[in-house]
Amino acid sequence: EKSRVVFQASSERNYHIFYQLCASRELPEARTLNLKAPEHFRYTNQGGDFQIPGTDDLSDLERTRNAFTVLGVQPDQQMELFRILSSILHLGNVNIQASG
Repeated sequence: EKSRVVFQASSERNYHIFYQLCASRELPEARTLNLKAPEHFRYTNQGGDFQIPGTDDLSDLERTRNAFTVLGVQPDQQMELFRILSSILHLGNVNIQASG
């Protein structure tokens, strides 16, 4: 469902992991990802709903990490996945314009 990465309809959010990562931006291990709040990323600000009532994205990230661990994904591999996902968020903010 790659179209969901680049476009969300009104009142929709992108993949939950993007918001979970943004919520972790103040954690020491996440600072190297250079993340900001979701409203600063094109791929997470289109739908307008940054929060889901009753949802704690930071707690959900911890559950995601626990699920990865249960599946045998090592912490260093998890951080590599988070770097890739963060890169997608950052690339979404790149503006490419024709010259000439």
